Amino acid sequence: MMIGCLQWAVTLGRYDIQYATNTLARFGQKPRDGHLKRALRVFGYLKFHVRGTLYLDPSPIFYEGIDFKDKDWTECYPDAEEYIEKKSLEPKVDTVPLTVFKDASHATCLDTRRSATGILILLGNSPIFYYSKRQNTVGSSIYGSE
Repeated sequence: MMIGCLQWAVTLGRYDIQYATNTLARFGQKPRDGHLKRALRVFGYLKFHVRGTLYLDPSPIFYEGIDFKDKDWTECYPDAEEYIEKKSLEPKVDTVPLTVFKDASHATCLDTRRSATGILILLGNSPIFYYSKRQNTVGSSIYGSE
């Protein structure tokens, strides 16, 4: 029941507890005392961070010290063009950046040696998509897990 409540909180937008909830949900068939203590700790985190809200922030993200390379995709998609509806409203800001973070941890689970994958997509400074999952197969290297 506690894991169901945590999953409901993740569905409502508390993506900060998604990894802990997924990890605890793995032991739903045979929970132990340590799992109950960890679940209560997640509830304590939620109680302490009550104001964890999502809001839309179109301000740009500043990446100091990261060297991004510009890519020209016109040779892959030569006929692509942006469709803008004629009755659309004028935007209030010039551009809103779309940022994607993806990472994998190699052999996170000590029992099965499976890796975990996480994806976070931001529109401006606001998260619009988040995903965390333990991979189905065992990767033999960090390259394979990512």
